[in-house]
Amino acid sequence: MADSVMRRRSEIGIRMALGAERGNVIRLVPREVLVLVGAGILTGIPAALAASGSIARQASRIDPIAALRTD
Repeated sequence: MADSVMRRRSEIGIRMALGAERGNVIRLVPREVLVLVGAGILTGIPAALAASGSIARQASRIDPIAALRTD
């Protein structure tokens, strides 16, 4: 979030100079962050579920006890 504020510092300054209310400017960056987080969740959860199903089908069929045995 701090990086986003630093990148948009001049935009924030211009908004303040043109008379934007402080509360609107303060909410600008967290709103953008929440949109990015929401997009990540909406794409990440289905991708993780699809990947877990794929990985489960490719799981090893070796008996864990046999794999640990050092005969």
